[in-house]
Amino acid sequence: MRPVVGSTGLEIEASFLDGQLIAAYIHFPGNADDRSARCECVDPGLVIDYATSGRPLGIEVTMPRAVTLEVINGVMRRLGLRELSDRDFAPLKAA
Repeated sequence: MRPVVGSTGLEIEASFLDGQLIAAYIHFPGNADDRSARCECVDPGLVIDYATSGRPLGIEVTMPRAVTLEVINGVMRRLGLRELSDRDFAPLKAA
């Protein structure tokens, strides 16, 4: 599936297996050449990837059916980023 770009400018990429949503990734804007240097588990089903500079690269959603918009937005606030809207989150809930 192609990444969906939401109103926040973030890309949300979803992964499926046998037609079932198994994971998603919320890409933050930045340098496309950045690679993950460390990860931080912040909630069951959510992992933040960081570049060597310490800049957050994105959020891995490892349990998309169990994660809520409120939980993701708590992480977004913690990182100082704009929260996702219901519309941004809709592709994960529809899958």
